[in-house]
Amino acid sequence: MTTAEIGAASAARKAHDAADARVDWNSTPEVVQLEQDTYAVHLQWLAVEQADNCRPFAAFVVARTGAYAQYFAATTRPGGGIGLPGGKLEIGETAPEAAKREALEEGWYVELLSHRPFHVAMVNGKLVHWYAGAIAAKLDHYKEKGRIEPILVTAADIAASGNGNEQLRLV
Repeated sequence: MTTAEIGAASAARKAHDAADARVDWNSTPEVVQLEQDTYAVHLQWLAVEQADNCRPFAAFVVARTGAYAQYFAATTRPGGGIGLPGGKLEIGETAPEAAKREALEEGWYVELLSHRPFHVAMVNGKLVHWYAGAIAAKLDHYKEKGRIEPILVTAADIAASGNGNEQLRLV
């Protein structure tokens, strides 16, 4: 949800609250549908605003690397597609910790720019956070070596990889 959509949802919710005090919502089907649509937008807005308070299923890192930072850190599996470094959270782990740990296990050393995600989305019904990485360096020795390989990719490659990555705005 974009900032404009969040602003629209907030305004719609305020308008809904004001209208709710003076309108009989059971009066016409059109008014009832308007209330349902407004409520649905408000729920989307709450999901984004409350993302920091919800435990995500997975966390990923988007980090530029290479000369002039024209490439991104990514991973690939034998016979598989590409993905961003990251994965599922372990018990007791925060999302930023999981993103960094998973990146290390997959052959990337990364530093996060912030412990706040730059993108939050539902992917296959599960909450996922994406974090911006400031530094990305390939590792020679890592846990998943032989199963996962660290690679360099373009923004177009990431967008084509799916799994929610097509929603990312990478310039």
